[in-house]
Amino acid sequence: MCLSKHSVIGRGHPTKTHQAILRLQGSLQTNFNSFTKMYCPTACADFTLLGLPTGGCPDNSPRVRTPSRLAFMPCSIELPSVYTDAAVVGELFDTGGIVVSPPIKMVISDPEQQEISINPCTPPYQLTTRRMLSIEDRTKWEVIDDPATTPANEANKFYDYAWWKDKLNRRSFLRYGIVYCNGDFKFLRTDDGQLMQAQLNLFIAFEELQNNSGMIEFKKGSIAFSGDPLKLEGPDFNLVTLGIEV
Repeated sequence: MCLSKHSVIGRGHPTKTHQAILRLQGSLQTNFNSFTKMYCPTACADFTLLGLPTGGCPDNSPRVRTPSRLAFMPCSIELPSVYTDAAVVGELFDTGGIVVSPPIKMVISDPEQQEISINPCTPPYQLTTRRMLSIEDRTKWEVIDDPATTPANEANKFYDYAWWKDKLNRRSFLRYGIVYCNGDFKFLRTDDGQLMQAQLNLFIAFEELQNNSGMIEFKKGSIAFSGDPLKLEGPDFNLVTLGIEV
């Protein structure tokens, strides 16, 4: 039964019960209005949004950047505060602190999100829980450890297996970065700026060639991050600009 302010029970004035219901309705509406206003306090909402640039001409073309290689580093690595000194940044790679994969095929999935209900008066909070990178390394690495003493027929024909197995064995202590085709380098970090941990998995896969020509053997895997490692931030530095070869 729904009673409005103009409802009348019987022929006389509203009953005491009806008056009590009206007072309760008014109180609930007042409390609801006060509750919702709590989510826009003056102290927190006094800000100025970043506007469009006032000078120059906006470029309406898309940004083209292609992830090409993965970077691996131990969780104990000490990074510089700035990345403008080529000698300082280059030392991270020269000493083996950061190692970079060969060019590989990378597919970056959309972030997975979970809705968390905070209260019934506001939309659910969207929390990013995971983002997956799928990788394929289709190159073979045949390496001669010491060309001066090792005959060519004794070369390590499966060096790529050893390289990836090394990363799998140390995956609990690895941190990651991405290298783009243009040389941009990006450390993959959490929201608070820490290098992000992830779960690396890798296996051998096969692809059949046409006309019964055999099969291609390659390494295939994934890296699962608890959260989104790709923030709305630019690269940390550019390898080409700093003259660093990896």
